[in-house]
Amino acid sequence: MQKMKAVGSKRNTFARLFGFMFRHYPVKLIVCFICIIFSSTSSVIASTFMRRLIDTCITPGIELGLEAVYPEMIKIIVTMAIIYALGVLGN
Repeated sequence: MQKMKAVGSKRNTFARLFGFMFRHYPVKLIVCFICIIFSSTSSVIASTFMRRLIDTCITPGIELGLEAVYPEMIKIIVTMAIIYALGVLGN
């Protein structure tokens, strides 16, 4: 019985803390949440681009030579660098 009371107490404490933070820092809290979402999204997108780099450039580059896939590889690497930079900005 006591254990359930502690869990409810923790929830109430979190709600009060969140209410206090949102009351005093609404803009900063919203910006913080947006940055967290932005940073997480950029990490997921960057890993997708890594897969694309391997599938489109590295594997065919081994068979055909680097010169055949060089323009596409540069495009993907630049895009990845921009995504990583935006993720760092979000952090």
